[in-house]
Amino acid sequence: MELQKKHLAAAIALVLVLTIVAPLMTAFAQEWTDNARDTWAYVAVSPDPAGKGQTVYFVGWIYPPPSSSGQLYEEMKFTVTKPDGTKIYKTQSSSVEATSGFNLVVDQVGNWTLQLSFPGDLVRLNRRPSESGTATLQVLEQAQPAPDYTALPDYPWSYPVSAVNREWFRITGAW
Repeated sequence: MELQKKHLAAAIALVLVLTIVAPLMTAFAQEWTDNARDTWAYVAVSPDPAGKGQTVYFVGWIYPPPSSSGQLYEEMKFTVTKPDGTKIYKTQSSSVEATSGFNLVVDQVGNWTLQLSFPGDLVRLNRRPSESGTATLQVLEQAQPAPDYTALPDYPWSYPVSAVNREWFRITGAW
């Protein structure tokens, strides 16, 4: 009988503690998610159009990037849809600039689509989820010439070469 009274007293004390703590926890969680930052997801493909059998670069990024140096966004989920409706899923972490990308050989003629879903990160980075619009890639039967993004100079030049001129590696070497 004495033992039952102790158990009953402990149960009542536990219920009272939970009655006080539960509202405080939900209030804290609500304040925490209310202060989370919105994010926006974007995607692009290059080159567009491309020829069947060519390598295409699919890229996505999240804005804003993480606030602290060295932090990454996790679980960036890319969905590539082929013209026949087949889907390819790739889940990757971002670089510190909040970007992630991959190369893919396109094997079907028609319109391909790319979309990025970001689940957010309320625990580490206080960021809300976002989903990009859709980027469309046109794949043609014939191979397309590779774009020359930056023309090589036909005049005297000197180092340092701007990082914008990435195609200059052909004349400068690995810099």
